[in-house]
Parts: sequence; C-alpha cells; structure tokens
Amino acid sequence: MFFSSHQISEVERIADHVCIIDHGRLVADLSLDQMRQDYRRITLGFATQPPTDEFKIHGVQQVKIVGRQVTVLAWENSEVIVECARSLGAVSVDVAPIGLREVFLETVKEEA
Repeated sequence: MFFSSHQISEVERIADHVCIIDHGRLVADLSLDQMRQDYRRITLGFATQPPTDEFKIHGVQQVKIVGRQVTVLAWENSEVIVECARSLGAVSVDVAPIGLREVFLETVKEEA
C-alpha cells in the first residue's frame, strides 16, 4: 500500500518501509527496521581542532564540525567511524540512534 504524508510521527508509527522524495527525486529508500538498527548520530569531542577530511567513510551521510566537536550522521558502519575517531584522538564519543524525523530533515534540505 502506498501512503503519502508529511506527518512523520504517523509514518514512523504505521509504515514498514519509507521512501523520501524531494523535488520529484527519490533521495531515500529504507525499511524502518533498518533505520532503527543502523542509523546513528555520532558526536565526537576533540581536545584540539578536529580533522576535517578523515570521516569520508562508507556509511557517512553527513559531517558537521563546530569548534572541537564533530557530529556524524551515519546510515551504517558506526563501529568503524568510532574506531577511526578514537585513532584520531577523540576524547569523547557519543553514539545515539536517530528517528525518521531527523533522517528526513537531514536528507531533504532547502536549496539555497
């Protein structure tokens, strides 16, 4: 059954599989079980300025650097990303699951 909605909490509650379409283009196609199992926000703290290009790892969707903090949105390989961060001197590591709302907001961006 096809169900279209902008009410993300309802979609997350009733859907098994989600496709996200942005401006007529398919930008995400995933099962919610896969999302719950694999999607993670990884927040890393560094004592010095963090490296900027070291997180180009399979599974990384987005990297944001603010000061000495790096936030990585990953759709898989979170263990590899954490190992990489620790080898680069991360002094703090926090790995948290994310929901469909955050996946949607990070996937569908307003074009400038």
